[in-house]
Amino acid sequence: MASATRRTLLFGLAVAPFAFARDARAQGLTQLTQQEVARIERGETVARPQILDFEGHRYVGGVTYTIVDLATDELIALMDNESAYGHVLPRAKFVKRIRVDGPDVYMEVHHGNALIDAAYTMHLKQEPEQSRIRFWIDLSRPHDVGDAWGFFRYQALSAATPSATPRLLLTYGALVDLGESILRSLYEEKVRVAMLSLPQRLRRYVGRTFHR
Repeated sequence: MASATRRTLLFGLAVAPFAFARDARAQGLTQLTQQEVARIERGETVARPQILDFEGHRYVGGVTYTIVDLATDELIALMDNESAYGHVLPRAKFVKRIRVDGPDVYMEVHHGNALIDAAYTMHLKQEPEQSRIRFWIDLSRPHDVGDAWGFFRYQALSAATPSATPRLLLTYGALVDLGESILRSLYEEKVRVAMLSLPQRLRRYVGRTFHR
């Protein structure tokens, strides 16, 4: 099955159990408990891990919900900022924007440590009409990971006062297939945990950068 078609099907499988909220205060997060909604409003991240075995591939990751103190245009600008990725992506060693084609941005990413270097090119696509940014590995370029894809969905939350800090309800989902290699047996669970830590890393980066 072509990778684009496989990812389209995986997107449906991944997001189906997680209804996207239009308004957290109205409890639109229908798959979350009141306690989880309260955690989100306190600045925590609620994560739902997932494992999908599909078409001979094993994907691990999940979907998370969190609130970030950003306006929509600020989030979109941040996603186009290569220097931000070095702070937000777990174990990022090197990130470079290599191509921009309208709403499509290509980033060369290296993860790892002194002993391991996992490199790939990430294709990000802005879809403002759906309040969404999708991303996936460009399999036509060299890649040390079997496959990976994901999305950010964002929804502005009502401000208590006109001068209040803008806030977004951010739904982040990501799945990765480490491929048939030693990486799967040694690092699959660590990679999954690291992936789901991204929203909190993003919150910390926003706090340091925007000083709100």
